[in-house]
Amino acid sequence: MGFLFALSALAQPATGGSWRFLTGYHSEQPSAFEAISILLRVAEVPSGFAALRTCEADIPVAIQVPAGMELQAALNEVLALTGAAYREEERNGVVNVLPLSGTPALLNVRIEKLTIKDPSNLTLSLSQMEETPAFHQTLLAMGASMWASFVSVSSLRQPGDPEPPKSQPLEIRDMPVIDVLNLLALRHGQAVWLYRENRCTGRRLHISLTFIRQ
Repeated sequence: MGFLFALSALAQPATGGSWRFLTGYHSEQPSAFEAISILLRVAEVPSGFAALRTCEADIPVAIQVPAGMELQAALNEVLALTGAAYREEERNGVVNVLPLSGTPALLNVRIEKLTIKDPSNLTLSLSQMEETPAFHQTLLAMGASMWASFVSVSSLRQPGDPEPPKSQPLEIRDMPVIDVLNLLALRHGQAVWLYRENRCTGRRLHISLTFIRQ
């Protein structure tokens, strides 16, 4: 099933950190994962979503978001319609959607020391994080395979456009992976990270980590 939506921006957070859609849209998605991912992308706020998935059939979801609706309310509507076990929270200025069962173990791994050479290069940043001893060892202990990627949905630079400012290195000290991802999302202003664990009976655990930059 495809989706149809009108791109909308969110106003700056009001008192209490709520984000409201300036315009509304309709979305039809084959699962809660796709619906939540679309909400975060369209919202154009720094955010992240950690999903735990199985091979069971998902419940399709169609949502109608009116102008003025809070992002939290829209997320709660998806969860209510599908019964998906997630919660929304704001963590250091970044909207996170996390499993009710707890933050996935890999996202809780603490990175003791890391210098991210170029935070503007999300592909390189993810590769550097994967190569840290704590991250790599935890992935091996989980017996999981992992695929990381970066997708940009921003418009292409045109001839004559000014060069983007050079990104300064980012120093990470004793920080859990989820906070590193949030920090990268915050640096980009509208980036969304999507972490997904796919657990299917009889198959090896597969993890994917994708950054989407608006």
